[in-house]
Amino acid sequence: MRFFSKNIDTERLKIRPIHVRDIPSLVEIFKSKDVAEHLHTITYPFTHQDGRELLELMKKDMCFGVSLKNKSELIGAIWLRILNTEQKEIGYVLDRAFWGQGLIKEAIREVIQSKVKKKTKTLIATTTLSNERSQQVLKDLGFECLGVFERDYKTAAEASRYITKWQLVMQK
Repeated sequence: MRFFSKNIDTERLKIRPIHVRDIPSLVEIFKSKDVAEHLHTITYPFTHQDGRELLELMKKDMCFGVSLKNKSELIGAIWLRILNTEQKEIGYVLDRAFWGQGLIKEAIREVIQSKVKKKTKTLIATTTLSNERSQQVLKDLGFECLGVFERDYKTAAEASRYITKWQLVMQK
């Protein structure tokens, strides 16, 4: 897991490293069927063991925990995967209880400004076809939809069989 030395603060959020002690918060977020049906790489139901395995997988990526500014419990997470020297992929999740408040958009915008913009030419994101809220977040952040694609592997949810792929080209 590649972390950063300082927390990033926004108006309402703290963006910070993810730790083993965050596994219970991650389990709570991912065990929601509403959340799980929009994630094409997460099993449902999501268990504590799944949380440990996810943390191991995240070691390859740059990961950020998202919490409310004056709280320690995670309400979401953002991860960046390096695809090549000019391109990264961003993924994110937000606890169902916090949907519709603009929080994940606020967090992603800050991560892009602080950690991505200077070092990346293109940022890629995918959503399940049914995840219109996430697609709107990406549109609002300036991503362009590249189209709808069928997944090439089986997942836990049929809803995640088709994905939309998005691209944000960084202005230099």
